[in-house]
Amino acid sequence: MSPLRLRPIAFLIVSLLVVSCSNQTTNNRAFVFDKITDTIYQASGTGREVVGANSAIIINEDDALLVDSHMTPLAARRLLQELTTLTTKRVRYVVNTHFHFDHTDGNQVFGPYTDIIASAFTRQTLQEKGMETESFKRFTGGLPATIDTLKKQIAVEQDQARKQMLADSLGKTERFYRSLQDIKVTLPNLVLEKSLILYKGDREIQILHLGRAHTAGDVVVFLPKEKVLCTGDMLTEGLPYVGDGYLYQWVRTLEGLKKLDAETIIPGHGHVLQGKEKIDQLQSYLRDLLRQVEAFVERGATLDETVAGVNLSSHQPDYPSLAQGTPRLHVERAYEEAKLRVQLRAAAKAKGAKAQAGAEEEEGAAPEGTEKQK
Repeated sequence: MSPLRLRPIAFLIVSLLVVSCSNQTTNNRAFVFDKITDTIYQASGTGREVVGANSAIIINEDDALLVDSHMTPLAARRLLQELTTLTTKRVRYVVNTHFHFDHTDGNQVFGPYTDIIASAFTRQTLQEKGMETESFKRFTGGLPATIDTLKKQIAVEQDQARKQMLADSLGKTERFYRSLQDIKVTLPNLVLEKSLILYKGDREIQILHLGRAHTAGDVVVFLPKEKVLCTGDMLTEGLPYVGDGYLYQWVRTLEGLKKLDAETIIPGHGHVLQGKEKIDQLQSYLRDLLRQVEAFVERGATLDETVAGVNLSSHQPDYPSLAQGTPRLHVERAYEEAKLRVQLRAAAKAKGAKAQAGAEEEEGAAPEGTEKQK
C-alpha cells in the first residue's frame, strides 16, 4: 500500500472539520465529559475549539487532579470554566504525561495553588526546548497557510451550509493560532524518576514512569482501587504519533502497562477504552512494523524502498486509518531505529569474532574445522 503523505497539519484541520460536523453541541461547550465513576471523567473536545488531547479529571475529597492541560491557554481556561459543572473543588494537581504541546501548553492558567507533576525528562525538555520542539513545529507550522486557504474557500463557496462549516472552522483555527501566541512555557514543579504516589482520603493515585515509549519521559496515572488507567499518548485509540518515540522500547513498556490491574483506560486521544485489547493491538502493530522495516534494512534497502515496501494493511481492522496507507513517519522512525540496531548487531558480531580469534591464537587453538597441531 502507498504510504500516507499528508502533512500533520492537514490531519489536524481535516479532523477539525469532521468533529465540527459530527459533534457540534447547542450550548457552545468546548468539552464533553464522559463519566467513568461519580468522581472520574474523561474530558474530550466537542469541536467548538481546538483542544488537542483528552484530559482525565479525578475529583478527590478536598480537591481535584487533572491529567494533561491541553494545547493552549484558551483550551485550559475553557476546561476550567466547564469543569464547574462537575465540581467546585479546585484543581490541586496537574499531571503532564509527556512534553508534547497538546498536553502541556495549558499549564500557565493554573496558579500557585496547583502543583504540576511530570517526569524529570519532561521538565528538562520543556525547559531546554520550550516551544521549539519538532512536534510543535510539525503540527503548527502550516497554520497561517491553512487560514489563508480557508478564507479563499469561503470566498468562492456557493453552498451555504458548507460555507458556514468553513467559516466555523476558520474562526476556531484563528482562535487557536492567536492562543498559540499567548503561550508561556510553564514548567512542572514536582518531578519523578520512577513513581510518585498521592493519597487523597481513601484513594491512592499512582503516577508511574514505566519506561520509554511515546517519548523518553512518559508517565501514566493509575488508580488501583477504581482500576482506572490514564495513559497519555503511550496508548491512543487510533495510531499514535511516533516522531519522538522509541519503538522497540515502546513494545516492552506496554508489557509493564498490561501488568497494571486496570479495567478502564482513558487514552491520550480517542474514546474511553474497556479492557486491554488496545494494548495488544498496538504491540502487534509496532512489532510488525519493526519486523518488516528491519528486514528491509538488513537487505540494504533505502528509506524510500522501505517506505514503498512496508505493508501493514492486516492491522486495518484495529486501525482504520491504515486504509490510506502506512504513515510515512512511522516507517521513517522504525527505519532509524532498525538501522542502528542492525549496525550494533553487526559490530557486536564482528567484535565477538575478533575476540574469539584472539583467544584461539593465544591458546594455540586451530581455526574451527581443523585439528590442533601437536
